[in-house]
Amino acid sequence: MPESHHTMPHDDNGHVRILAMGPSAWNDWRMTCPSEVPDLRGIRLRGKDLRGANLEGADLRGADLAGTILLKVDLRRSRLDRANLEGAFLEGATLDESSLQDANLAGANLKSASLQRCRLEKANLVRAMLAGANLTRANLRKADLRDANLFKAVLDGANLDGAVMDRHDCGEKSDRQAMLDRNHPADLFPALAAGSPGLAEDQSPFAATVPDDDAIGQGIERLRDDMNRHFAAQRQEMDRLVQAIERLSRQVDDKG
Repeated sequence: MPESHHTMPHDDNGHVRILAMGPSAWNDWRMTCPSEVPDLRGIRLRGKDLRGANLEGADLRGADLAGTILLKVDLRRSRLDRANLEGAFLEGATLDESSLQDANLAGANLKSASLQRCRLEKANLVRAMLAGANLTRANLRKADLRDANLFKAVLDGANLDGAVMDRHDCGEKSDRQAMLDRNHPADLFPALAAGSPGLAEDQSPFAATVPDDDAIGQGIERLRDDMNRHFAAQRQEMDRLVQAIERLSRQVDDKG
C-alpha cells in the first residue's frame, strides 16, 4: 500500500487556517458555526498537537496527519479515506461510523479507541496499537493487520474478509484470554487433570499426581512463548511513547 495519497489542501472557506491555529480556536469556531461541515481535504499537519479538537463529521480525505497527536479527539462520522495517519496518536479517540478506506494507519496508536461501525477496507494497520479498541461491526475487509496489537480488542460482528492477520490474532477471543485458556493447568499438564482413580472425592488430583518431564517442558515452553509476545508488545508501545516525547521536546526547543 502506498505511504500516502495526498491531495492539495482545500481552504476556500478558511477551515485549514483555523485548525492550524490550534484546538482551542478551532473548537470556538465550531461552536459558533455548528452547522458548517469542516472541509479539511488534503491538509498537512504532520506532528501537530490537536488533542481535544472537535473533528466530528470533518472531511479529511487525503490529509497528511502522520505523527499527529489526536488523543481523545472526536472524529465520529468523519471522512479519512486515503489519509496518512502513520504513527499518529489516537489513544482514546472516538471514530465511530467514520470512513478510513485505504488509509495509512501503520504504527498508529489506537489504544482504547472506539471504531464501531468504521469503514476500514484496505486500510494499512501494520504494527498498529489496537489494544482495548472497540471494533464492533467495523468493516476491515482486505485490511492489513500484520503485527497489530489486538490485546483485548473487541471485534464482535467485524468483517474480516480478506484481511491479512497474524495467525495468533485470528481467534474470537482476546490475546490475553486465549493465552490464559492455552495455559490452563489442565491444558499444560494433562496428567494433573486426569487424577488418580483411587483418590477420595474431596482430595485434589493436583496434590497426588506428578506430570512427566515432557509435559512440564512443553508447558514451560508455551508459557515462555506467550510471555515473550506480551513483553514485545509492551516494548513496542514504550518505544512509541519515547518517540512522541522526543518529538514534543524538539518542538518545545524549536519554539524556544
